[in-house]
Amino acid sequence: MEGAKDIGGISLTFAVGVAAGMFIINNIHHLHICYASGEISLLSCLAAILILHKKEYRSWWLAGLIFFLSGIFISTTSGISSAGMPEMPGMLEMKARDWVLNLKNVIDSLPFRDERTAPLLKALLTGYKSDLASDIVRNFRAGGASHILALSGLHLGIIYIFIRRLLTVLGNTPAAIIVRSIAIISISGLYTLATGASPSLVRAFLFILLNESAHLLHRESRPERVLCAALTLQLAINPGNITSPGFQLSYLAMGGIIFLFPVLKSWFTADGRFSIMKKIWDAAALATSCQVFTAPAAWYHFRTFPMNFLITNLLSLPVTSMLMTLAVPAVILACLGACPGFLLRAVEFLAGTLLFVIEVIAEM
Repeated sequence: MEGAKDIGGISLTFAVGVAAGMFIINNIHHLHICYASGEISLLSCLAAILILHKKEYRSWWLAGLIFFLSGIFISTTSGISSAGMPEMPGMLEMKARDWVLNLKNVIDSLPFRDERTAPLLKALLTGYKSDLASDIVRNFRAGGASHILALSGLHLGIIYIFIRRLLTVLGNTPAAIIVRSIAIISISGLYTLATGASPSLVRAFLFILLNESAHLLHRESRPERVLCAALTLQLAINPGNITSPGFQLSYLAMGGIIFLFPVLKSWFTADGRFSIMKKIWDAAALATSCQVFTAPAAWYHFRTFPMNFLITNLLSLPVTSMLMTLAVPAVILACLGACPGFLLRAVEFLAGTLLFVIEVIAEM
């Protein structure tokens, strides 16, 4: 519990410092500061961690001040070292993007009868939405389901579960566990890079990285500690994320899942006779938890609140999960030239079902 408080204090004070630094940048246009490298800020963070873990030198106010100032420093100096230098994508990133381009071509080549299926799959698996018809995009927006089309932790989470289940064939020997975790981290990282590394995707990848690392090191992985650690790492890597609506909504949604969802879930207890009602309640509690935490930020950025969020999530998210769970192996088998027709028909049926559900909700 004390460790959770430590990382919580670290992440919150650092995040506040980053926000303060971004405020300074956005409101003071003529700063005359002697800039040093960003590594100084990271060293300051390490120094504060040492202060927190050496009991004889423990000083919460001093550690908090160091992290607050480190946040200001790293946000006000971000991008200085690369000023005037063109952005050059790394070889790994270029290869990953080529892989996504090939993936889009594979999806386009699949013999779907419904012309809406391939564009929807490209949006769900690669984030490419340009081929979606305008009425489909409008229905997703009107139905409060735009988050389904925007690549996020939901999509990477489904892919993560699929990869983990697929690799269970390796067994549970120490060597198999190491190989499985490395494969999961590598594939998730490449997917994040290839699909644009949006703030919500990076957050999801950091969750996977931290959880798998803890598993390999035989350490307990507490959700609230993972949340705070991912928040600190992501802001240290890119302080500008603090102003991104996607970044804010992603972390707020996870905050709702971690802190509010267990409370709401515990309100309904049932035996085997009510197992279906229990699952419906849990799904509603999950959607409500996310919405309660994200509503203030969503209203601030978009001046809107999806009134039908509950029915949207209850109906569309299960279909989306099933669709992606079948679409991933379908595309993989298609790349190998061995995708069975019944799998394509199942994918097409679920895609049509999702579009129908969204259309009905949008017209309510």
